[in-house]
Amino acid sequence: SCKPQNAIAQLNCDTNSAVVSWELSDNVTHHTVQAIGSDEHHINCSSSNHSCALSGLHCGRSYNITVTALDGVCDNRNTNLILQS
Repeated sequence: SCKPQNAIAQLNCDTNSAVVSWELSDNVTHHTVQAIGSDEHHINCSSSNHSCALSGLHCGRSYNITVTALDGVCDNRNTNLILQS
């Protein structure tokens, strides 16, 4: 499986940013992260390692975060997180 494992999001309200991290799995070349806020605010980032930073978050909103692993074989295996800011 190349579903992202044990994904977590850590919010920093001082900087209105969050770091999303996960465990790397074999053959995955990169991950994309999409956050959609309760106010329809969208933020995306992509990463070739095990974390990426979302900046410009609206504090006080909840975000539905989707981490997608991409390896050319089983793309779009998603892990969903809820980030309550």
